[in-house]
Amino acid sequence: MKPALVADIGGTHARFGLITNTSLPGGEVEIELEAKFRCAEHDSLNEVIDGYLASIGRPALSYGSIAVAAPVWHDAIKMTNLDWSFSVEGLRKSLGLSRLEVINDASAGVLATTRLPDHEISVLRPGEPQSRATRVNIIPGTGFGIGAAYLFGETWIPVQGEGGHIGLAAHEPEEFETLKALSAARGRASPENVLSGPGMLNLYFALAEVRGISVAAVDPAEMTRMALSGEQALAVDALTMYCNLLGALAGDYALVFGAHGGVFLSGGILQRLGDRIMDSDFENRFTSKGGVKGEVQNIPVYLVNRDHPGLLGAAAWLLNLLNGEGSGWKVA
Repeated sequence: MKPALVADIGGTHARFGLITNTSLPGGEVEIELEAKFRCAEHDSLNEVIDGYLASIGRPALSYGSIAVAAPVWHDAIKMTNLDWSFSVEGLRKSLGLSRLEVINDASAGVLATTRLPDHEISVLRPGEPQSRATRVNIIPGTGFGIGAAYLFGETWIPVQGEGGHIGLAAHEPEEFETLKALSAARGRASPENVLSGPGMLNLYFALAEVRGISVAAVDPAEMTRMALSGEQALAVDALTMYCNLLGALAGDYALVFGAHGGVFLSGGILQRLGDRIMDSDFENRFTSKGGVKGEVQNIPVYLVNRDHPGLLGAAAWLLNLLNGEGSGWKVA
């Protein structure tokens, strides 16, 4: 059987792999020949895919499934944080595939949670998860992704959207002033502008402005290092504010989707923060929902420990469609 191509295309990196067994209805998925490329070193998605296939001997392919950091509503796809665009049908034809699926990367991330082994998920906030209930995935990176999935029959179906571009609310005076300063600089305070990797840095500089502190230029990794080590008080406070805002937003998403299957936090940024997330006011912000506090009280929060869940999620979506899992979604 010809292998299937799976890919996860973000704003910074493009990751690829192959799956050779496309008849797996559920459980763990083995992805072979994984490779990573820097998007900035390539002019288009077609070019980077060609580079990957050349590196593994250009095998004949059957199907493809690609997770992208972009809205996926039509045949024409334009990446959000990358100057790439492509036609799904045009790409399918150029690769000689019988079928090509394209899915939003955050939606792929939430599908990955349905196939992860237990050791790749840590409990940050215990709860009473309902195994068949909707679940939500939050993944800050170059941008800020939010995806949800629900069960239809026995198949997890993703709910795609652009929740990273909604408005973000402040909850106390210094947060209000900081988001006000950030909005003046960036146009608006959205999760993308505040809680992504670049957004964390925006928050740091906005807080410095509010406090009248002059700071040197740093990148998100250095700012995070200063915060986690306690080296700089401003960085510590900016990181705490980041986690507090994340907690409030995660609770809001849990309410919107009725995520009684759990809220999953993914991506390298949150993996680096680890338990520091819950050392903040995350818990209180997550549950402070006024008269509907009871709706989120028993919703657990998990940290995904797999480095690149989008690749697994792209594979999961393809396998769900190919095998149907009793839902009527089987691909002919």
